[in-house]
Amino acid sequence: MVQLLLLIVVVISFCRDYSCSAAPAESEASSTVRGDIPTNVMAEELINYDDAQIMLHKLLSLIYNRYEMHLDHGSQLFMAANNIGRPSWDIIKHKLAVKILSPEASFLMVFTGSSVTAGHDNYYNQSYPFVFRDRMASIFSKLGIKLEVHNIALGANNCFPYVLCYESMGGLDPDFINWEQSYNCGRESAIFETALRVAAMSQHKGDKHSSTTVGTTGMLTSHPCPRTQA
Repeated sequence: MVQLLLLIVVVISFCRDYSCSAAPAESEASSTVRGDIPTNVMAEELINYDDAQIMLHKLLSLIYNRYEMHLDHGSQLFMAANNIGRPSWDIIKHKLAVKILSPEASFLMVFTGSSVTAGHDNYYNQSYPFVFRDRMASIFSKLGIKLEVHNIALGANNCFPYVLCYESMGGLDPDFINWEQSYNCGRESAIFETALRVAAMSQHKGDKHSSTTVGTTGMLTSHPCPRTQA
């Protein structure tokens, strides 16, 4: 999620510059389009880029210090989990830019996965999707976007047919799908492909982010554990 926060900082800077340069004269229509990115001047009255950036920087500072990213173990964890590729990075930037510059926009995030995402051993509202929602909803609001987070994770789920039910369980046409199945089928390529196809078939072509857990599947390291020597 740190990558997404950093990405929003970049998009805010772009949208601030874009909306200023794209704003029509008072005699022109209140809504214009440049390329496929709309500019709604009325919506600008409800957007506060400066407040959103300040809130984001505070949250990033909290994460940076909480997980000690200035130390080796913290920086290694971030680099290992930093698995958003450049195409996905650009797609999410574009999605957010369109949302920010559109009136009455919403951003639907569907979190799927195992008991890790479901928040077992904690209260449901303490699961990390809702921690993200509680931290980010006010920031999205400053950008004129209604953030919707649906947690549909199930402990010990059967990856098939669960992977086919994302929209029926989490909502139609999600903008972002978080996939975490480390305990169930984290190494099955067929599940990866099916999840990608489900996202691609939705109207908004939801960007799929794969997250993993530490320690059970070894997915955060490319090297096997060294064998114990006699």
